[in-house]
Amino acid sequence: MALIEQEVKIALEAESFARLKSGLGLDGVAPRQQVNHYYDSNQSALKAARAALRLRQYDQVSEWTFKQALDQFQALEITQTNAERLDSVPTSLAGAWIQDAGILGALAKVGLAPQDLVVRYGFQTNRWTLNLGWGELVLDQTLYGDQVDYELELEAQDLHLAQDYIAKLSQTYDFPLLAADKKIARVSAYYAELEKNK
Repeated sequence: MALIEQEVKIALEAESFARLKSGLGLDGVAPRQQVNHYYDSNQSALKAARAALRLRQYDQVSEWTFKQALDQFQALEITQTNAERLDSVPTSLAGAWIQDAGILGALAKVGLAPQDLVVRYGFQTNRWTLNLGWGELVLDQTLYGDQVDYELELEAQDLHLAQDYIAKLSQTYDFPLLAADKKIARVSAYYAELEKNK
């Protein structure tokens, strides 16, 4: 199913994350753990198209998601949900891993077929979610390599309301309003820097 995702993402420091998590009453709540793997062609065609293909695995289910940025706050998102977690993460997508016509069509629009894609990055995210009724507030702790980073996301249909709400949280819990890059951008920058320093 295709949808337009709208969200505001704010980068947090560890102390701000802890303060916000506590203030929102999420300290005693276990996070939902997810392991994400991102795929692209050897020529980084998805990255060039401001798109990504992600395999997200939870405890019992998994999902393939194609995302393509439309602007700073919006992205086209198409997801294929699988009834079970995959036994292993495929290193390439030759075969019938992806069956959703929407995802296959989106890949074709950027000149790719599943067999053109290989796994590029993997990381784990611990996610705390709070339903606000009009939007979904998410606190993420993401682990990759020797890094841990933190972010606040607010997904809502009304972006102005989301931005105002985050501004109030910023004042209440004393954190700066620093826009967060997408997770895949942060992870790929980290690994590119490691590669450069070899």
